[in-house]
Amino acid sequence: MSKNWLYLLLISGFIAGCQSETKTKGAAVQVNDSYQSKGFSIADSGLYYYVTVKNPWQNATNTYYYYKLSKTEKNINGAIQIPVKKVVCRSTTHVGFIGQLNETGSIIGLSNPGLINNPEVRKGIESGLITDIGYDAALNFELLLQLKPDVVFAYSVGPEMAPLQTKLAEFGIPLVMVAEYLEE
Repeated sequence: MSKNWLYLLLISGFIAGCQSETKTKGAAVQVNDSYQSKGFSIADSGLYYYVTVKNPWQNATNTYYYYKLSKTEKNINGAIQIPVKKVVCRSTTHVGFIGQLNETGSIIGLSNPGLINNPEVRKGIESGLITDIGYDAALNFELLLQLKPDVVFAYSVGPEMAPLQTKLAEFGIPLVMVAEYLEE
């Protein structure tokens, strides 16, 4: 399975819900189904999907991001309600994955929108439905708060994403690490 399809599965977990292939049992949580790759795992416990992103940048060791996705009500025990409806992408590659799901209408904000060539997303940018949120140090937090995204998809090449995750968490906006470039 190519890395693109693996990350399509991860993002689809947030956009449309997860489907799984094998039966397994977790240590702390009863798990009905799970999927695992080098960089992430998805486990289904019935009410929630548990997503773990492992070592999301090159040379990372013992670095994990954990997400709980609620199949029912928003913010129960800190879970992200799925499917998400409003998404901000901090990487242009995420647009491709969301496009494969035919869910580009969920994108409300982007970093580097000038690099996007998806026709539907280009229309959204040109009409003002999709907003440029800035990039790295120039990230526009005020604008991001106004957009009220359900989730921000991001990538990292080092641990510099931790302060952004902390800042967004203060505002109740989950930052989901997507490290497709590390998959084999």
